[in-house]
Amino acid sequence: PTPAQTEKLLKALADRKEFWTKYPVPTVAMSDPTFDPDGLWRGTKRDGPWNGRVWPVVNSQILEGLSYVAERSNKLAQRLCRDLFKRTVAMVSGELEGIEEARVFEHYSPISGRPCRNTGVDMLMHSFLLDNVFRVGCGIVVRFGEIQDDPVTDNLPDFKLQGIPVGNKRFN
Repeated sequence: PTPAQTEKLLKALADRKEFWTKYPVPTVAMSDPTFDPDGLWRGTKRDGPWNGRVWPVVNSQILEGLSYVAERSNKLAQRLCRDLFKRTVAMVSGELEGIEEARVFEHYSPISGRPCRNTGVDMLMHSFLLDNVFRVGCGIVVRFGEIQDDPVTDNLPDFKLQGIPVGNKRFN
């Protein structure tokens, strides 16, 4: 996208009346007549509702795009990236359900952050989320065949990784 298109995308994403819910990012804007945070379609709960639920795999893709723009010193992208990362981690951490283990479910409520359990799909800690932890949370990026420490944003909780195998090295 052009710089002007990027700015419009960021502003639309950051709109609290449309997409920036308590646990962003819903699959449709809250103003959309089909929006339902509980995954109901015409009064019936669906297994894979795309009318307002939050899908961690989609958040992961959005985080990747935000990281790219944030690396280029876009302050709004940095703020959104940091905030979306924190809220996504909170959503999958188990904290909202009062459990101590992180589990990634297929989709979540953008209002309560609670997962959908009726499908029985629990992806555990899937690789797309781990990519976000490494890149956004820890600042680890692989460029030009080497591992670089390049934080996307400041003000994130400290992550400590020890003995992580990357390529033929152990990374701390």
